[in-house]
Amino acid sequence: MALTPERIERLQDLFERALDRPDAERAEFLTRETADDDALRDEVLALLAAHSGAQTLHRPVELERGADAGDASRWIGQRVGAWRISRLVGAGGMGTVCEAERADEQFRKRVAVKFLHQHALTPLAMQRFRAERQILATLDHPNVATLLDGGVTDDGQPYLVMEFVDGEPITSWAHEHAHERRARVQLFLQVCNAVEAAHRRLIVHRDLKPGNILVTRDGRVKLLDFGIARLMDEASVLPEAVAADARDDATTTGIDATDPTAPRGATRFGEGLAYTPAYASPEQIRGDAVGTSTDVFSLGVILFELLAQRLPFERRASPDAPAPLAHVEPDLDAILARALQVDVARRYSSVQELRSDLERWLDGRTVSARPQTGGYRFAKFVGRHRLGTAVATVAVLGILGASGTALWQAQAARRAAGDLRQMNDFLMEVLKMSDPFGEGEELTLSKALDQAADLIDERFAGRPDLSAQIRFGIGESMSSRYRLEQADAQLARALAESRAVFGEDDVRTQQVRESIAGVRLEQSRFDEAARGYRGVVESLERHGHEDHPLYAKALGNLGNVYLQTEKYVEADRELQRALAAQKRIGAVDPYDVAGLLSNLAHATHGLEDNQRADRYYRDALAAFDKLFPNGSPDSAIVMNNYAMLKEDEHDQAAALDLYSRSLAIRRKVFGARHPMVVVGLSNLARLELLMGDARSALVHAREGAAMADAIYTEPNRFHPSIHGALASAQLLTGDFAGAQRSWDRAKSLLGTLPEPPPSVVAWIETVRVQLCDRADAERRPKAPPCIESAAAPPRATS
Repeated sequence: MALTPERIERLQDLFERALDRPDAERAEFLTRETADDDALRDEVLALLAAHSGAQTLHRPVELERGADAGDASRWIGQRVGAWRISRLVGAGGMGTVCEAERADEQFRKRVAVKFLHQHALTPLAMQRFRAERQILATLDHPNVATLLDGGVTDDGQPYLVMEFVDGEPITSWAHEHAHERRARVQLFLQVCNAVEAAHRRLIVHRDLKPGNILVTRDGRVKLLDFGIARLMDEASVLPEAVAADARDDATTTGIDATDPTAPRGATRFGEGLAYTPAYASPEQIRGDAVGTSTDVFSLGVILFELLAQRLPFERRASPDAPAPLAHVEPDLDAILARALQVDVARRYSSVQELRSDLERWLDGRTVSARPQTGGYRFAKFVGRHRLGTAVATVAVLGILGASGTALWQAQAARRAAGDLRQMNDFLMEVLKMSDPFGEGEELTLSKALDQAADLIDERFAGRPDLSAQIRFGIGESMSSRYRLEQADAQLARALAESRAVFGEDDVRTQQVRESIAGVRLEQSRFDEAARGYRGVVESLERHGHEDHPLYAKALGNLGNVYLQTEKYVEADRELQRALAAQKRIGAVDPYDVAGLLSNLAHATHGLEDNQRADRYYRDALAAFDKLFPNGSPDSAIVMNNYAMLKEDEHDQAAALDLYSRSLAIRRKVFGARHPMVVVGLSNLARLELLMGDARSALVHAREGAAMADAIYTEPNRFHPSIHGALASAQLLTGDFAGAQRSWDRAKSLLGTLPEPPPSVVAWIETVRVQLCDRADAERRPKAPPCIESAAAPPRATS
């Protein structure tokens, strides 16, 4: 009988009512109440027996290896369902695991079959066995052993068929294959992902240990044995005696977890709960209620063992004994100390929080387990920007372009060296300022540059040759973070100073002009942006600088302006010129080459030359992946635009995957609020609308619209577009009034655009038609006029 919520509620009711009666009356009461449901009566009786037994069980009893292993030996060579049992693998307190193969010869597959011991065939044990089957069935995760089949044999023997994991316990595998701490932490993160997936489904594992975490030959972690796992909402629907009856061993798939030569790995039972002493949380040992924090503690023990190559607790005299230091390094010691806190309130509140700190350690960022002092934050910043802070001259020149070379050429060596020292001292002063160490914030390079902008006049008075280049670098940084007003101010001053010192047609002056054109592009002032880029190109041509990398860059960005305004013929023309210039120049930054390939893909896609577009998209992705193996904003842009090609080829599944991957990168790189995230949300919502998933579209469109309202300080074409998507999603989910308000907002924003792209205009009109059609169907008053349009929602190409 399936353990449904209704049956659990009925079971609890009968159990509690039976408890209120004298022992002599319980059998008669249950016979009357359960009528012909013998199984239900037996389950309640078993609960009552377990309840009585739990009152006298105080000392944990360690299970011995191979208990009742003979139960399954009779199946060796026999067929169970579609599987033929080949050999015995291991046994524990509740079940025996055998290896098997497909018996019907339709295909070959190696599996593990778990049988319930004959001595455990009580109603409650059967209930647990069924619960394990249900738990495994819901956990479809690459790091969790997969449930393939299950059932009961003709003679009543229950069994589970699981993926056979040919692997080693994680500690053994790490000893052989992962010698560096970083590699061990990265391996451990796979375990966190698996446990996190279980917790998302309200499942606490309760017996995490190396024997239940195997690693395959290719380094893939597999979490096993949910035999004593507990549903987090179980306590609200089952009496505590159900948990008390969890007397099953945590037997692994493909390996025996209860090794008598290693007592620390054996599962014990005491105070009504199952646990493995060396890895158990204090609350498990005390017999208190367990939750996700229980698994966090066990994960802390496993991580301790991986990093220190020893256990924190060989034998614990008390469950409240604090964990010793692992003596690895301060950040990791702090992470371990927090994961192994005796007090649940001071422990990591979730596996996600533990995983996040480990990922921050891998990235060289501050971890939440340590006090966030200014000195600590500064030290982590220097660690991440070691080259820039140890050799500050190189960092300054990297930010400011090629100004160092120009200085050496234009001035005597002594003057140039002094100038470089001055810039070096300036950068180091900014890095050491105390202001960026605000509460809850970490000093970043962008924040340091923001501080620098306020000091330029003071530190470089009378030196416009230096301040022009510094302002240029800071303006570029501000523009990339969409602080367009501040960027405009810095770049305008940089241009004036550069013209005064170097002259109008100097390459350094043209670099500033090119950057200002980029700000105009971000402001959707497309005509001004195009004029700016053309002016740079023409100046470089007049003075014979066609072989300067800036020439190819300006041509490429001019092509991008045409892309943004959907003028694909002009875009292709300028981008092909840029490609020819790159080839002629030769020593072009690989980043610029990859960006040009991306734009060419977009242009040829717009020209409906899909074959060439597909080639450019793949080449661009490969180029960016080589430059940024962990992903980058540019990779996200290419994925986004490649998804559009997949849409045109009617491969919506591939498009959805690319949009989702693109959005994930955008969130990782830019955080919670950024125009790039708005674009990702907009495209995902748009495709979900086309695929008929209005509820998911509503979630993404609502988040994107709120974000756009918060960050767009100037007119932007994506702003009305995301509100149009929100209106459409609200309409499809029945919120007509909300859809009307969102459409009004979209229309108002559209009116602020000096040159609205045709697709955005068409999209807002399309949503208006949807509103009018719904108003007609529901006999509502028509607010906007109905204008027919067959346009699809616009696709944001960045």
